[in-house]
Amino acid sequence: MNKEIKGDWKVGLVEHWRYYLPPVRPCPSDLEFIKKKILEKIEEYNGDKSKIKLLILGSTSEYRNLCGELGIKCYCFDFSKPNFDYLAEEVKNKSKEVCIEGNWLDGIPKSLKKIKENEKFDFILGDCVFNITIIKNHKKLVNTIFKLLKKEGSLIPRTFFKEKKEKITYEEMIEKYRKQGSKKPIFTWLAKDLYLGAFKEGQEFILVKQIWENLVKLHEKELISDDELEELSKLSFEDRDFEFCIPVKDEVDAFFKEKFIIKEVFLTPEQYCCNKLCLHVLKKRIK
Repeated sequence: MNKEIKGDWKVGLVEHWRYYLPPVRPCPSDLEFIKKKILEKIEEYNGDKSKIKLLILGSTSEYRNLCGELGIKCYCFDFSKPNFDYLAEEVKNKSKEVCIEGNWLDGIPKSLKKIKENEKFDFILGDCVFNITIIKNHKKLVNTIFKLLKKEGSLIPRTFFKEKKEKITYEEMIEKYRKQGSKKPIFTWLAKDLYLGAFKEGQEFILVKQIWENLVKLHEKELISDDELEELSKLSFEDRDFEFCIPVKDEVDAFFKEKFIIKEVFLTPEQYCCNKLCLHVLKKRIK
């Protein structure tokens, strides 16, 4: 187990990203849903793909690959150009790409010459951006996104959510997993509950290293095997001060409605998502 890599995305997590699997990464049905929305917009432009303006919050390789498959240019807004470059190795169908380096909460840097002044986007895609941005910063993030969307543009965030007062212990989680037949890979089938179970009473967000602390306790109780702990260690949870929140579904819907009209909600159907992962299609609320 690698005990040397610590911290957050800025300190090596991207090198472990290949071990992260759906549903933490986009699921097949999510990609098909987004593909359909983009194809509809291409049709609106009479098949002219060059008119599509698409921004990805982060450097999500699955979204970049989809853009390459469809033959459309994409912009990736990431705080780290090295992360963008590293994840490019996973992109089989490369489109013309532009990396915007900066902080989402601050908006696109005014000095960036690759983006025309006041350029707006048809689509802004965000994979778990409202999970890895803590709740107190959601309003600032939404304000940034709102300014970057065209009048008829769509924000499509993919978000893990929970019901009010929903919780689970790690012991309950692993018992459920065994009853389901201990399906592989273990991370795919435990992912959502790994994060949810790490929350303590009253916590708005967790530090990802809390997941590792709980996994070690499960191992000490002999509830997970050496091999299972070793497999999960590849995710680099240990000592990682990476914040993660899971908003309440009704609350996130109400929050989105302050700035957007919810045109559609796609509940990811893969069984391992436990009906707790969705994509919103949001349109700007114009006064």
